[in-house]
Amino acid sequence: MSANTLGLSTLTLEFNNSAEAQAEFLLDGNRVRCPLGLDGVERFSTNALINLPVAGKGEWLGDGTFLLQVDLVGGINCYRFKLSFGDSSLKVALSERTGLNQESFDGAQQR
Repeated sequence: MSANTLGLSTLTLEFNNSAEAQAEFLLDGNRVRCPLGLDGVERFSTNALINLPVAGKGEWLGDGTFLLQVDLVGGINCYRFKLSFGDSSLKVALSERTGLNQESFDGAQQR
């Protein structure tokens, strides 16, 4: 990933043909995993870095675009990652509910 305010260097999504997926973030060298509801219902887990609950969900918006929402329920932040997949590229539009983060950055896909 190109430079960004979250310190996100890697984002991995795992789909297994169910109503739930897994997201793994590498944030400033720390791995954070959270389940994602794909049926419109958040899945809850605990963020090991801050020991607070996190709610995650995601949905496909169309051809090659996935909207990922990570709500730090025990905190104030709710992040939305709009992931646009190209042939081997990734464009990320990041927004946060309070307006703290509004940015775009790039990445590369690995399958």
